[in-house]
Amino acid sequence: MSHSKKYETITMPLTKGVKMLINHIFPNANIEYKPKDKILIYKFKGKIIGFVHYGIRNGKGAIIGVGVLEGHRHKGHARNMLINAIEDIKASGVDRVLIKVNPLNKAALALYKSMQFMPVRKVGKSLLMRRFYEEN
Repeated sequence: MSHSKKYETITMPLTKGVKMLINHIFPNANIEYKPKDKILIYKFKGKIIGFVHYGIRNGKGAIIGVGVLEGHRHKGHARNMLINAIEDIKASGVDRVLIKVNPLNKAALALYKSMQFMPVRKVGKSLLMRRFYEEN
C-alpha cells in the first residue's frame, strides 16, 4: 500500500456530533462548538489519529486546536494538517491566521515558528502567534 493510500484527510463543518467524537478521542481537546468552524480529520489506516479545528473569527483565520495521538507524533502529521487547514482559510479571503500555543509546549512552538508564525503577545498563559500570507 502506498503512503498516500494509508493517510486520509477529511474536512467538514464542525457539528455537535463531530465535536463529541473528537473530544472522546482527544479528551484534552476542549473543542468549543461554533457552527461555522471546520474540522480537518486525519486518518491512518482508517483510524483517526489527528485533527485541526479552525475557522474565521473576527475577520481573521484562526487555528483553534490541533491534536495528534501519542504514537503518531513527530512524524509530520500536524504540519500536513496545518498546511491543509491554512490553505482552506486562505481560500476564504482572509490575509492572516492566528494560533494560540502554550509556550511550554516546545514541540508545538517550534512547529509553528517553522511555518512562519510569529509571536504577537501573551494572552493569559498562552502565546498568540500570527502568520500573514504572501502576495501572489
